Amino acid sequence: MVLIEYEIPEPGPVEVRIRVMASGICGTDIHIYI
Repeated sequence: MVLIEYEIPEPGPVEVRIRVMASGICGTDIHIYI
């Protein structure tokens, strides 16, 4: 896996920004990422 950082654009007039506190990957899909 690779961590990529980039600038977050401001949301448009009908968009919202959310903060993701956690994420995961299914154990059966791990072969795609390694």
